[in-house]
Amino acid sequence: MYELYLVKKDRQLVITEIVGNISWKSSIDALAVQLDFEVAFNDARFFPANPIELGDMVVLVNNGKVVFQGFVVDENRNGRGGRDYTCFDAAFYLNESKTTVQFVKTPAAAAIERIVKEFEIPIGGIDVKGVPVTKIYNNRTPADIIRDIISHALLLTGQTYRMEVREGRFYVLNQQDLIIYPTFKLADNVRSYPIGESISNPKRKRSIQGMRNSVQVTSEDKIVYTIKESATVKKYGLLQESINVDKQDVESGRHKQIANVLLGKLNRIDDMLSFEVLGSDELRSGRLLYVEEETTGTNDLYLITAASHTIKSGIHKTKLDLEPKP
Repeated sequence: MYELYLVKKDRQLVITEIVGNISWKSSIDALAVQLDFEVAFNDARFFPANPIELGDMVVLVNNGKVVFQGFVVDENRNGRGGRDYTCFDAAFYLNESKTTVQFVKTPAAAAIERIVKEFEIPIGGIDVKGVPVTKIYNNRTPADIIRDIISHALLLTGQTYRMEVREGRFYVLNQQDLIIYPTFKLADNVRSYPIGESISNPKRKRSIQGMRNSVQVTSEDKIVYTIKESATVKKYGLLQESINVDKQDVESGRHKQIANVLLGKLNRIDDMLSFEVLGSDELRSGRLLYVEEETTGTNDLYLITAASHTIKSGIHKTKLDLEPKP
């Protein structure tokens, strides 16, 4: 059972009974998770007062487990009718703020921790290892800086990382550790079923527009290395990416590794999948999900790029956008 709590400095209130529809969504392109809800309102004398104020903490709980924890950011008043509220988790502060910072051979995990602690967000875990950062970031959002650091880590290690906030704590996690096996129940007194058994409205689009089958590396205005994947060049034509690296990367030979990693990520057909399922709190962007769906001919491990949850009349549904595992 879902309960929505309003947390103020001096008290905690259960506001479930005055709240209508609830929805929340996450996306790999937006660090913060967003939660929206409606509150009935009437200025009649005996109608319950609305206790919600901008900046209040809101916590959505399902059977004792925290689903969302964040803060009220927007309020929309619709005349004498209801009021709509938008909340974001603590990553909101990393998206909306700006900072200037310099790193000199700083381990990536320490660099990320330094940024996050500046905004007083507790650290849950940072899995990035063995990647030094030497760079000046001037007037950038903390979220953009962290994205740049983990993109740098990808090119040096081949490992993909995801950043997120859960229960008020910040995490950077290795993508390969985020496989989920969500289930759903039609009623509390029946067994659970795999989420794939509730798929509806499946859609799939495949494209080579984002494919790159060649990577050209430049340094100090010179081409220093080029790598191609001959089979896809022959089949689809030459689609080339160019990347500039530091002199030190060339001298150490890392430029070839960077090119190989980038080619491995880009030399593929874009495969975009979407469908709706009965809701599961485990479904959020950045998770890996096995999908077997006959209509679209899908049978593979996919990355959830966006998850949109709705609870209406007590029914929880989730719309997912997915792409192949990176």
